[in-house]
Amino acid sequence: MKSQQRSRRRGVMLTPQGLQKLQDAKSKSESSENFDKHYTREVLGFRMGLDRDTVAKVFACEVGVDRQTLKYCFQALFLDQEHQRQVAS
Repeated sequence: MKSQQRSRRRGVMLTPQGLQKLQDAKSKSESSENFDKHYTREVLGFRMGLDRDTVAKVFACEVGVDRQTLKYCFQALFLDQEHQRQVAS
């Protein structure tokens, strides 16, 4: 008998304000930790514990992701939980 896998709900995207906050935090981190050089998707993925394609989906705001993914993004860029509640729809 095949066990059923629990599927994750992938329908959460950043609001425009949420995307701006995430981009601002990313820029601040790049400035303070990466000598003003932009992070690659690979570096962001490593920092966030996510696949680089998932990182691209988060920043593109075209396809929904699960809430845990956004949580990883915010934690990696040192944004608190209050930001997380305000920016996803």
